Amino acid sequence: MPSSVSQLGARTDDRSCYVDGKVQYKRLAQASLFQDGIARISDGVQTHRIALLCAEKDPITCHRMILVVMHCANYLSPLPHILADGALESNSDAERRWLNAVGLPELDLFTTGDEFIEEAYRRQEERIAWVENCRRPH
Repeated sequence: MPSSVSQLGARTDDRSCYVDGKVQYKRLAQASLFQDGIARISDGVQTHRIALLCAEKDPITCHRMILVVMHCANYLSPLPHILADGALESNSDAERRWLNAVGLPELDLFTTGDEFIEEAYRRQEERIAWVENCRRPH
């Protein structure tokens, strides 16, 4: 395992996960290191309570929601987020808040809610994905 990254982190030493120096979360999610991390969560929840932590206090500004949660949501339900004040927020409530934050509706006549959520994920990834040699704040 590379020493500078974690299994579920938003940065990687795997060069195939970058385009023009920017991490691509879909590629990162397919990497063996990330898949090993997801498998550890899947195995661990069978016998333990697990909390995934990061420096961001709001889940909608963190790679955990964009990258990790979307790959755990199929087998972890409910999937609450712990907010800065200690309150719990469901993932669906966080997604609704997220849609509002990026200026997307929950649904309309021509687009499903899932399509809007996918677009919100894409927009947030574009905004926060790690860029090499750039130490910008989220």
